Amino acid sequence: MKKGYFWYLLLLALAVYFIITAFFPALHLILDSMLILALLFSLFGLSNRNFILIFIGLGFLSIYLKNLFHFTYSVGPLFAGLVLIGVVLHNLINSRSSYTYKSTSYHHFEGEKNANYIDNETDIYLRTFFSENMTYVTSKQLTNVYINTKFGEQSIDFTQAQFMTDSPEIRLDVAFGQTNIRIPKNWKIINKASSPFASISFAGIPNTDSELVTVVLTGSVSMGEAVIQY
Repeated sequence: MKKGYFWYLLLLALAVYFIITAFFPALHLILDSMLILALLFSLFGLSNRNFILIFIGLGFLSIYLKNLFHFTYSVGPLFAGLVLIGVVLHNLINSRSSYTYKSTSYHHFEGEKNANYIDNETDIYLRTFFSENMTYVTSKQLTNVYINTKFGEQSIDFTQAQFMTDSPEIRLDVAFGQTNIRIPKNWKIINKASSPFASISFAGIPNTDSELVTVVLTGSVSMGEAVIQY
């Protein structure tokens, strides 16, 4: 069974469990809902190396432990603090990976807000954190592309770009945000990215009349959305 289908079946089983406990509250004695959510988020986070999901799981665990041992701490501030620590750790540890961010010049496109313009670069790293950005990539020698979106919206236009590698790859790291990617008609996307509590959608179809370039989409989209558009 594929990893993605396993998670879907697990979520479906948990959904059925929560619905049943709505009618039979005594079943909460078997499995506490806060403990289930803590394990679920932690497992998702560990599976995708996502510290945000891991610390959300710790937040639910704090609720479970308070109810179990009758601790006196306030759940709300503790939960918020844990999530923020997860955001910071996730960005510090995973933000740059093995990619580098090259110099970027700024241009104004008619009818649009200020946008970034990247040309003649090989490895690019595009990051949005609590903001809204637009980037046009026109480099003809791409080798590595890394897109990081946290708590914001990022739009990237690759319609004038080309890969210069035998194994093109776009790596996503999206959480609590949206990433819009416009690609050339001759790119064929193979989606291998995980998407716990998120969606990865496609609009349009590749142009089969030209030689297709297979580009692999990897990484993860968590509690957010990635839209790939031709």
